[in-house]
Amino acid sequence: MKLFFTCGVVLTIFFLLFGCSFFGHQSPRYVKLAASISEKTAEKLKEQKNLHLVGTGGKMMNDIQAVDMSFH
Repeated sequence: MKLFFTCGVVLTIFFLLFGCSFFGHQSPRYVKLAASISEKTAEKLKEQKNLHLVGTGGKMMNDIQAVDMSFH
């Protein structure tokens, strides 16, 4: 019984740590594209205007509808 409980705890922790990405889940192409655009924009604004990215968001259910960026 103790072995069964220990295995259950170990498996639960394993799945919590690795989640779906462990099973080969990949983000859609449009999500990667939005992240790339956000990263490049944040770098340029940091260099040119000394603005630091503090948050991102947007609407991307099936494609990119909006990209939100917050700066300090």
